[in-house]
Amino acid sequence: MAIEILPATEADCPRLAQIDKAAFESGSDSAFEHVLFPASGADDASAAKEVIFTRAMREDPSARFIKAVDGNLSLDAAVVGWAKWHLYDGERGMPPAPAERKWDAAGFNAEACREFFGGVDRVKNKVMAGRRCIYLQPVATDPAHQRRGVGRQLMEWGLDEAARAGLPAYLVASPDGYPLYVRCGFVDVEEVQMDFTRFGVPRVCTSTLMVRELPRASR
Repeated sequence: MAIEILPATEADCPRLAQIDKAAFESGSDSAFEHVLFPASGADDASAAKEVIFTRAMREDPSARFIKAVDGNLSLDAAVVGWAKWHLYDGERGMPPAPAERKWDAAGFNAEACREFFGGVDRVKNKVMAGRRCIYLQPVATDPAHQRRGVGRQLMEWGLDEAARAGLPAYLVASPDGYPLYVRCGFVDVEEVQMDFTRFGVPRVCTSTLMVRELPRASR
């Protein structure tokens, strides 16, 4: 049976958090994930993300949660991937990210999260704040179901929405996700780098803000 893309609901949030944790911990940049969301607090981090997802569904009118469902599987296992797209189609466009986010939930490394996500927010504010657009954050596939085109289908849903609304699409790419986004037509806008050495990982993490503009004929 083919993968089907459907709206996600609050009942899906525990599974979305589970996939999010598994997907990012299995990637080549898992060392950074363990710093931001320490392994010692893995259950707490998953629970915190579940709360964040539920709150966004209830309180953020821009958020569009979607899930990839394999009808051959049962119960929670049928959800094999998910994505969250933000649709900013009002006159004011995307609101600026807050100057300071709270990272005091159990399972989060508050200092590392402030530095990493603060850098991403600054670039997003510079490029996107006030602009009408659609924004992907994030897309995740269960590692057991990767290389089945799940991520591509979740991407295509958002790109179809962008085309219908006549809006450019933005995202922030990790190195693991970057090749997929290039294949989907995204191009680099600006890099965000953070040195994790002082957090025990002697590497620099590079994230890339990317955009897919509408074809000229569609503008």
